[in-house]
Amino acid sequence: MRARGLGAGILVVLLAGLASTGYVAVQRLERQLEIAGICDAAQAGEWAAAVAHGEGPTGPDEDGRIAAECLCWAYAATEQLDACVALLDRVISEPGGQDWVPDLTLTRMLLRKRIEAGRYPEAAELARRATQEHPGDVALLELELMSRGSIEGEKAVLEDMRARLRRGGDEERHVRLVVAAGYERLGDYATALEVLGDVPPPAGDPAQLAWFEARAAALGSLGRADELRAMYRRWEELGGDPHEIRARYAIRLSQFGLEDPEHSREALLRRAMLDEENIADEGLRRTIYERLIGRLLVDQKIDRALEVYDRAVERFDHILISREEILRTARAGRMSDLTGSAEAGRIVFRLPDDAPTGTLLLSPPQDAPADAPYERIAGGGAGATLEARRVSGKYPFRWVYMDGDGAPRASGSTWADRALTSIDVRIRPAPERAFSAPTQAPGDGRRRVFVVINDCQDWRLTRYLLARGELPMHRFLLDRGQSAVVESSPAFTGAAMESLVWPDRGERATFVGVVNRLGLELAGLASVGENPFAFLQPLLPEGETLFERIGAGDRVALNLLFSHGHVRAGRHAELIGPAGRRRALEDLRAMRALRSEEMVDLPPGLTMPQYRAEVHKMAAELDTAVDLARAGEVDLLMLRVEPLDIITHGFFTELMRPMQDDGRATLLWPYRYIDSRLQQVYAALDADDILVVMSDHGIRTALEHDEDSFFVAVGPGIPHGRIPGRPHLRGVPELIARLLDVEADWPETGLATWLPDPTRRAAAR
Repeated sequence: MRARGLGAGILVVLLAGLASTGYVAVQRLERQLEIAGICDAAQAGEWAAAVAHGEGPTGPDEDGRIAAECLCWAYAATEQLDACVALLDRVISEPGGQDWVPDLTLTRMLLRKRIEAGRYPEAAELARRATQEHPGDVALLELELMSRGSIEGEKAVLEDMRARLRRGGDEERHVRLVVAAGYERLGDYATALEVLGDVPPPAGDPAQLAWFEARAAALGSLGRADELRAMYRRWEELGGDPHEIRARYAIRLSQFGLEDPEHSREALLRRAMLDEENIADEGLRRTIYERLIGRLLVDQKIDRALEVYDRAVERFDHILISREEILRTARAGRMSDLTGSAEAGRIVFRLPDDAPTGTLLLSPPQDAPADAPYERIAGGGAGATLEARRVSGKYPFRWVYMDGDGAPRASGSTWADRALTSIDVRIRPAPERAFSAPTQAPGDGRRRVFVVINDCQDWRLTRYLLARGELPMHRFLLDRGQSAVVESSPAFTGAAMESLVWPDRGERATFVGVVNRLGLELAGLASVGENPFAFLQPLLPEGETLFERIGAGDRVALNLLFSHGHVRAGRHAELIGPAGRRRALEDLRAMRALRSEEMVDLPPGLTMPQYRAEVHKMAAELDTAVDLARAGEVDLLMLRVEPLDIITHGFFTELMRPMQDDGRATLLWPYRYIDSRLQQVYAALDADDILVVMSDHGIRTALEHDEDSFFVAVGPGIPHGRIPGRPHLRGVPELIARLLDVEADWPETGLATWLPDPTRRAAAR
């Protein structure tokens, strides 16, 4: 590794400084020679020699700052980043060092480390100075937004950054992109468009692609198809590559469910696929294939979907879905068509000679409820063979081998689509586990209801991790509250959010309502589907929202369901109440880097830029839940953790393969992370409050949702147990109304039968 950021003339500059003085004290001469030795060694890549000089000559003066930078590079090269951070921190904190902005790369590193350590005030102060010195550096701007946003609220920081847009020039274009992206994260697409402006960067400017893509995302989210089409046409007129532009246009229409007046989305995607040799970006080409496969599956054109898939696997190492998943999607519930027989297959587990005495846990038959306990198969031990029989179906069978102490020593998944499936189990060391049950402050006589909706949390994956002895907070909640397998049909986020926000919608037996629900059913594949009957939406009666009803009296309701694209869920970040008063949540944070302790087992897949951003959003969303619980103003919070859905579709295929994953699959990390954060949410509420954790749907394949949704509610007065059957998700608003003692005449699907009707309760009082 060579030092980046070290000027080749550092030694010359130092010596020139010596010569210009004519006379210097001996001590200063010795110090400057020592600094020259550190920097010379670092410049030559002799890192150990640079480190051996020590930190003596470093300091807040000009010479000392040079020494600190050279030594810091040597620390970094010898994997002593903590020593580098400590050195920079010390020099900046000394008298005379408070105005110092180190080398650009070192400053970025120091800011990230401060943010990861939760040192937001110090990070924010340095970020302010750094962006003044390097106003066009995108990474610094994002770090400033992240650090200051954690203190001041992201919206306030964005407004401050927006004020810098009067400067003009190249630097302003970078600021515009960062600020617009921030507003998009907050769901304010109209302001994002305003910030981006109407004039794109000139041809050849690296910011041009980012500008057009940011504008496309905002226009698509607002449903402005004509402007989106005109924008791509303008891009081509400015010299953009026509093949790439047509591909990006087709993808955006698919993503946002918009229509071209002349061509279907399938036709546009297929044309882009056939034109792939003219598209250099491999990621763009792969997205075309994945979108086209999804489009064909929505239309039940299975043979065409398989043709496109076979063509894709010849070109890419990884594709979002597998051939087996396409076949299972096509024949959901009729797996005998694939196996040729409905007879049970044998699954044989062969334990190695080092296996401890233990028990095999195997997920139940396909027709069992999603939350059904695993079958226990005793007799495990060194060299043992354990056997079970299962009929294959829509879901893989998951298994866990537990030792005598109840620790998981191996786990994975398999399909029973052959007469005999043999699994050679590999024993792993028992994991270390530590969980302290959360406690709450005494009740204050006021009940609040906090609802955390983990988008796409799957009951079966949750059950698998519970069988492994993981998700201790979920286990804590399930052991104390009421749980259910909630039916979410159609299994589509947009439909689920509408039924939560507008409880009366979809229950009126009108032609328009029936057709709309049919359209949502067709849109149920993945989160990119669309309702072909959406043009009838204006005819549907909206009625009063859940938030309006709760906030009409003396309570405050907050909507953090994040409406965008096809998700119509009311106004995001809007507070309603008391007495119907409406206002926006001003200090909302949309992103937060993981702290060091949260990154210990972060899988490599989630460090990729597109998924790292989702992880940062997830962290900020759950921070918000904790902060609001502590603040005490909000009586009803409904918060959707959207990033889990994005991560699920990106990594679910890994969990559909027959393999021993030992709980380390990429998708399982966010389940553990959310579990740890729910512990904080629960502890921030008091003993009078209710916590509901649920999902809007599950997952069946990488491109298909599942109707079985997770649900558990915990709090005073809520009995422990399982709600029978599969109550529908549209009963959640009535449950919330009853928990908050608010009169409502909304659908009751079985979730709230154990609670008295608010009207009857009021009469009894």
